[in-house]
Amino acid sequence: MFKHPVILLLFFISINSYGQLLSEDYHRTIKESRSKSIDQLILRVKDLAPTVENKALIAELNFLWGRNDLAKDLLNNLLHEKSDSIAKNSELYARNLKNYGLLLWNSGKTDQALEYLLQSFHHYKEVENISKENLADVLNNIGLVYAQTDAKEAIRNYEKALEIYEINGKRYLDKIIQISINISLVELNQGNYVDALRLLNTALNKWNEEHQKGLPTEAFIKANIGNVYLKTDQLILAEDYFNEAKEIYQQNYGTRHTELANVFANLSELKLKQQEYEESLSFIQRALKANSFQFEKLQFSTNPQEDDVNNLNLQVVLLLRKANILESFYFGYSLQKNHLIYALDAIDLADELLRMMRAGTSNKKDLLDLSILSAELFEDAQRIALQLDDVTLLGNEYLHAAFSYSEKSKSAMLFNAVVEAEAKNFARIPTELLEKEKSLTSKMAYLNNQISLESDPMQLNYLRDRYFQVKNEFQRFITDLEKVYPEYFNLKHQNKEISIKNIQSDLKSGEAIFEYSMVPKTNEIFLYQITKDKIAFRRIYFRDEVIKYIKAYRNTMLYNLQESFEEISFFYFLKA
Repeated sequence: MFKHPVILLLFFISINSYGQLLSEDYHRTIKESRSKSIDQLILRVKDLAPTVENKALIAELNFLWGRNDLAKDLLNNLLHEKSDSIAKNSELYARNLKNYGLLLWNSGKTDQALEYLLQSFHHYKEVENISKENLADVLNNIGLVYAQTDAKEAIRNYEKALEIYEINGKRYLDKIIQISINISLVELNQGNYVDALRLLNTALNKWNEEHQKGLPTEAFIKANIGNVYLKTDQLILAEDYFNEAKEIYQQNYGTRHTELANVFANLSELKLKQQEYEESLSFIQRALKANSFQFEKLQFSTNPQEDDVNNLNLQVVLLLRKANILESFYFGYSLQKNHLIYALDAIDLADELLRMMRAGTSNKKDLLDLSILSAELFEDAQRIALQLDDVTLLGNEYLHAAFSYSEKSKSAMLFNAVVEAEAKNFARIPTELLEKEKSLTSKMAYLNNQISLESDPMQLNYLRDRYFQVKNEFQRFITDLEKVYPEYFNLKHQNKEISIKNIQSDLKSGEAIFEYSMVPKTNEIFLYQITKDKIAFRRIYFRDEVIKYIKAYRNTMLYNLQESFEEISFFYFLKA
């Protein structure tokens, strides 16, 4: 099922400030960051007096820009160093706690993030004359953190935020609708479809009471309603809502926008459920077009260029979805080998995009999400490549490809963490070059995100032009880096694949390598057997059962159970 989780980090503007409250300049600058160059705003603030408020503002701008490392250092000093101490009953202190909590969440430190967000909530309550909206914003962020681990706690915090916003329902209508959608998504993921649908319909009614017809928020709500109907196999209703959302998005955005791409992807999923494979592929191609700048071709044998992409993460998901549709088309109807080849083409492009994304982010939470996505991608790639090997009479190129995907799957989890740690140890790399690399990748990520959110055509064109300028600057930087610092370049920006030929060249006669690859989707383990002059493959079925015996095997050693150890050690050998 195609998934598009909505993450709403709320940095809304507070009421007019005095005394314990933040200045109007602070709020005005944060508001400007939505449409102006953040790096220029940072330079502007740096020219001002180095007050604690301006230091906090620079920290928040760096956070919004994606420079979590700089933001974290600044906030850490403001919160924990006496030289820049801030009154604990001030809005600035509470806001710094909130931003630091969100930084920790981005670093994958969920428990610590919750501690800081809860502290932020407590300190906001101590600030005199503070808008209650700030409390609701923090509660929403707490809900976002809990949404990944504890659905009940997520909903509880969302509902508490909702109560605050509803005190002044007209003023905070947009936020009420956003949180209603957040709650509905949690309910949807829990399988509580009736509650999710009720919330979305209520949000839609509230929106329509205060706004004209045909605005993007209406389309967004309708697309989510369609998704509920899709998950409950009410396909006629789902298609109606998706088509309504599609028409509204096209009226507002034309043919290219990430939300339009999401609707096309859901229509593709709907058609796949109806086993209308060609229609499903047609919609996924339209989704790829909507998420690209120039791509026009709707033939499923084609894909956009790797640099012709609006939202990188969405493009990877769409390409993975395309590969799954082609695989289903092959087994469900066509049995045409080309369909599997086209599926691998889509996966190879997705792999290249993932490589670009890993090289351009240091956010630990994002890296973990990329690793999970990579694991699914390479698992599917192995399965498709092995099927191609089964139907290919001569050669074993697809068996070699399957092994390569297995290696990539294993390296995805650890690659970036190791690279970041090792790359920084190159003494020959000047600090200013490392900073420039981070700055350029942060700019690209920020502009890419702004493009995906922008609705004004003129501003969208400006953002796209700016994105391509920064991307070209980054490419020139990487080219120079390869020439002057080849060791760093090879470690940070090149994938080193382990080939079967290289392994075989190191093996002696009578030696063998056994490579195991876990395949959760089909409850299997793939086993690659490599000798000096041969590679073989077989499946071990019932992966879950094997894991059960592995745990038992470990326990026999842990508790010194000799008899059980001997029995379990040979279980699968004797079974085979």
